Amino acid sequence: DWLICSDCDEFLQIRVGDGTLDALFEATGEADAISFCWKLFGHGGRSRYTDTFVTEQFVWAAPEDYKGRVRARGLKTMFRPSRAIRKFGVHRPKYFEKPEGYIWKDAGGQLMPDLYYETGWAAYPGFTHDFARLNHYAVRTIDSFLVKKHRGRTNHIDSVQGADYFADMSLNMEKDSSMLPTVERTREEFDRLLQDAELKRLHKAACAWHRAKIAELKADPEWARLHDYLQTINPPGKEPTDAAAVRAELAAE
Repeated sequence: DWLICSDCDEFLQIRVGDGTLDALFEATGEADAISFCWKLFGHGGRSRYTDTFVTEQFVWAAPEDYKGRVRARGLKTMFRPSRAIRKFGVHRPKYFEKPEGYIWKDAGGQLMPDLYYETGWAAYPGFTHDFARLNHYAVRTIDSFLVKKHRGRTNHIDSVQGADYFADMSLNMEKDSSMLPTVERTREEFDRLLQDAELKRLHKAACAWHRAKIAELKADPEWARLHDYLQTINPPGKEPTDAAAVRAELAAE
């Protein structure tokens, strides 16, 4: 009934009712599409990789209405399949034109401006988050960020995910523990899934591969220096470093 292009580092936080999609649909009312704005979560001072829930580990983020980074306004959109949609875009569906009677709302139930039927991937100034937010944990621990950088970007393959990307995405100005109440319910489902022997084996193998890759990278002096440098960027409770300043500092070395 609904589709969304959501990555495995994005967690939908529903802020109404019992925190389910049904509660979101009831609060939003009639809609054919609903957009959610990213809330960027940083490494929170965590350096070492552990096999625990992302939503439990990381509780430092950008302030609720922060707009100091372009990516902090990024959208993802959940929508009903329709012949009016010509392409399944990463951030939003793309239309031939505005469909007659089509209802596209933001995460507070407001109608999205008509301009979005033509273009746009970021939240407009009046975008609201009353009903839901899409928490984005793009960097996680510094250990895991090394693996992410080594892998390279999966869509913008000509773009490097370096220290400047880390400065942009690892925002740690305020604590936000609002996802913690969901952890126990998540753990129940996680434990149920791992009763499947093959899923359990694959999970353990994936974590072992991740740990091995981290160890391999940190054994390289250049990657070890990067690991040390990243620990100086955007510590919890501080205003974020300018990404351009990070690029300039690296270029001067």
